[in-house]
Amino acid sequence: MMQNVKTRKVIHYVFLVLSLIAAVYLVGYYQAAESMADLRALPNSVLIAVAIFIVLQLLKRFLFKRMYWFDWLYYFGLIAILIPLLLKYEEGEWLHDVTDFGSLFLVLSPLMGIIMLLLKKEDTI
Repeated sequence: MMQNVKTRKVIHYVFLVLSLIAAVYLVGYYQAAESMADLRALPNSVLIAVAIFIVLQLLKRFLFKRMYWFDWLYYFGLIAILIPLLLKYEEGEWLHDVTDFGSLFLVLSPLMGIIMLLLKKEDTI
């Protein structure tokens, strides 16, 4: 499909940068959330950012066959931001802690992907 190595690298960078932007937005939202209502009644912009992030991860997995161990870290972040939605009647500061620290895993995956792509040789993409 994508035979040109430079094209593959540019597309990979674009996916990683867009994923990183969506992840930073999500982490910012969860760090700024003050109440349980903020964690449970998510605005449309957060839901769109989550959808974009997931679609980019799936496209990356489909287009680029090689996956690294850090490509799976974003699942921890997705689980962390889903916990307040799944545990509807739970209250407590621990839910804020889980979403605050767990959402950082969303940033880790694309950030490490960019670092690996920068360190990688041209012909091995």
